[in-house]
Amino acid sequence: MTNDNSSFKAGKRVLILFPPFHDNLYGEKWKKSESPFAPLGINYLATPLVKAGYQVNIIDFQVDHLSKVQYFNSFKNTDFVLISCFTFAYDNIQKIISDIKATNDKAVIICGGPFCNETQNHIDNADITVFGEADLMIVKILGLIEEGKTLTNIPGLCYKHDGVIKRNPGILNVENLDCVDVPLFNLTANKDYGYVYGIKIRDFFPIITTRGCPFKCTFCTFQSVKYRERSVENVIQEINIRVDEGAKYIVFCDDNFLLHTKRANAIFDYFIKRELNIKIIIQGRVDMIDYNLALKMKQANVIMLIFGIESVNQDVLDFYNKKTTIEKIKQVIEIVNNVGIITISGLIIGAPIEEMKHFENIIEFFNKTPQDFINVNILRYQYPSPLWVQANMNGFIKDNEMLVYADEKLSNFSYEALSGIQKKIIRSFYNNPKRIIRIVYKVSKHFGIFMVFKILFIYMSKTIYRTPQEFHR
Repeated sequence: MTNDNSSFKAGKRVLILFPPFHDNLYGEKWKKSESPFAPLGINYLATPLVKAGYQVNIIDFQVDHLSKVQYFNSFKNTDFVLISCFTFAYDNIQKIISDIKATNDKAVIICGGPFCNETQNHIDNADITVFGEADLMIVKILGLIEEGKTLTNIPGLCYKHDGVIKRNPGILNVENLDCVDVPLFNLTANKDYGYVYGIKIRDFFPIITTRGCPFKCTFCTFQSVKYRERSVENVIQEINIRVDEGAKYIVFCDDNFLLHTKRANAIFDYFIKRELNIKIIIQGRVDMIDYNLALKMKQANVIMLIFGIESVNQDVLDFYNKKTTIEKIKQVIEIVNNVGIITISGLIIGAPIEEMKHFENIIEFFNKTPQDFINVNILRYQYPSPLWVQANMNGFIKDNEMLVYADEKLSNFSYEALSGIQKKIIRSFYNNPKRIIRIVYKVSKHFGIFMVFKILFIYMSKTIYRTPQEFHR
């Protein structure tokens, strides 16, 4: 991105904050969350600002352990504070905003991110709320503020003008993803990322090649985000950058990386042709995979596939509008296992139609299926997902309850009962001798024998039984 006002921008300081999901922000009770790599969103935001000449600093409260003095000092010498907002971190965000204003009342606080996009609500006490994707406009927005010019021509902004909250129509949207700067990771390079189940894995690099989702799962909040793809050439450009930076693992973070087989194959072919010594991890839907694609992934050195299968009960899959079948899920897990790729599946429990027999079916299904790892989550009703909207219309969720976990009002079980069922499923899954042997074999093949000892340690320490909410909630 070109910069026409570099001399004006030079010296201007920007602090970008990724909020904590735990209550404690700093000090002795601060709690670290496992983070395999730096959040992509804040690096995408930081990159054009760095290139425009701003002095940018990033604090990720998930991994940055600050003392109280460090915490408040970080707000003192900054001109702009950009905060990434999430529903389950809203209270912490409000505390941070209050602390910033008490420390540096001249700093301009700009909020954006998932919560803002989902609710389309202005963040209380922020100076500006951004709706949509700010990658291509953040430099312009800050420039207009510095110059004291009007923001009325920028779509998707909410701000106070003459004491009145104004909302510019529209949202910020990036139609051509190839126009977005490839993110720089130098600002987060020295932070303590790389942990999975307490195991440190180095040289992880995330890449996202698409935005949005064409599917309409009823629990998902991204119902109106248009699906877009980066070109294969643009993705390859970033792959080469990560290789030069010493990547040993590349994680494609797309929800639907495998959506278009021709495009995915072209990217895999590049890894194969170049004989890149890079291990690949992918997220994807099971219904996109057949044997030929699985074999191509194996040749490209894909070592792990992460599926959001959500359930192995057909009525629950239909309730979630997953548009797949139990037979397809079983078939794909077996295909992927046969080519030697590690599989991780995400499950959701707590749908209002679920009874105890559904959970028993889950246990029975995985006793017969060569799945390697699972994550079992309790259903979240989050605004503006169709599930939340329906529950709100039925009077089970109040307008101000933006995030609610399934409980006795929303399911046939209390939250405490679902937590017990969650733990039972996880323990049953991992207390399987055949699975342990298979995991040890695959892990040693892909990560080396030293990693096997770490896997065995997390079994013995019971870390493998931890629920997702124990990592962060």
